[in-house]
Amino acid sequence: MSFTLRDYQLNHNKSLAVTLRDKEHIIAQAPGGTGKTKQFVTIAWGAASKGACVLILTDRIKIYKQNIAEAKAIGINPKTPDNLQIKLGQVYVAMAQ
Repeated sequence: MSFTLRDYQLNHNKSLAVTLRDKEHIIAQAPGGTGKTKQFVTIAWGAASKGACVLILTDRIKIYKQNIAEAKAIGINPKTPDNLQIKLGQVYVAMAQ
C-alpha cells in the first residue's frame, strides 16, 4: 500500500473487525476528513487478498471518484467497464444513482 493508516483509523478498523465477528452487518460513521475512504478501501483490499469479492457502492460522483483514487493508491485495479464478470478475490467500486 502507498499509504499508512493513522492510529485512530487502525483502532477503528480493529473495532469494526471485532464487531463483525458477532454481527453480519454493521454501520460505521466518523466525521468528515477523518479518512473513512482510506479505512474502508484498506478493509476491502484485505478482504479481497483473502479471496473475498468486494463491491463498494456510492451515491455521488464526487465520492465515487474519491473511492477510485484511493483504490489506485493501494494498487486495486479501478477499471470500470460497462459490463464485467465479478470474480472472487477482487474489489469493485461502483456508483448507484
